[in-house]
Amino acid sequence: RGAKGGSEKDNAFVRSCMYGSFLSGGLAGHVYGAEGIWGGDIEPEAPVHMWESFQWKSGAEMPYLKDFAFSIGERYQDLEPLADLVSPNKTREILSYEGWAYCARTPDKSTFLLYFEQGCPKAEIRGARLNGFYSAQWFNPRNGKWTIVGDGKLAADNTGIIKLPDVPDDLDWGLKLVYAGPDENHKILPTVVAGQQSALSRMHDQVLPNVEGKFLKKILLAFAVFLFFLGLFIVRKRKKS
Repeated sequence: RGAKGGSEKDNAFVRSCMYGSFLSGGLAGHVYGAEGIWGGDIEPEAPVHMWESFQWKSGAEMPYLKDFAFSIGERYQDLEPLADLVSPNKTREILSYEGWAYCARTPDKSTFLLYFEQGCPKAEIRGARLNGFYSAQWFNPRNGKWTIVGDGKLAADNTGIIKLPDVPDDLDWGLKLVYAGPDENHKILPTVVAGQQSALSRMHDQVLPNVEGKFLKKILLAFAVFLFFLGLFIVRKRKKS
């Protein structure tokens, strides 16, 4: 459902098309167009003339998409569209440009680019590296400026979920997450340090041999009892015959 050309609402709708298309796999670029431009309208009776459309703010905001995409260098070419990593990421309104979120991630889970339309609720993202820190920056698609999120980092838990903060205001925003390293305070399993055994390895070496020895003794004892009774059975069989 459109809006009057040149209005703030129309500008937001155009940004939604730009960033939503890019993060949905349109990595080759984006072509801008508007009423009056498509047909090169210059006739007096045209509702919008092409020279009027050229002055709309939505066109002036196009270069910021390049800034957003190239902020991760050539890695933008590796992005895979994965909007379902964001929860929630859509509303029941299909023909709308508000309340939807888009996401693309590199296969190694090191980089995320996201875009939140106006009206998106607080969300979380999954599919991050377990117990890892990500540098986090908001991107303002209206002026192309970056803002650090909180203290600059967001943490993924041991299931790879990152709880995202609220967007800076009720407008649309982009977000960039780049892996910054592991969270040393929340590791899932002990690691082996050079020259040292992990607790798990020591348990294996000390406990399992005893368990295996006792089990083997029971097996041998049971087999011996079986042979004893088998011998008795054979002897009695021969006596009867």
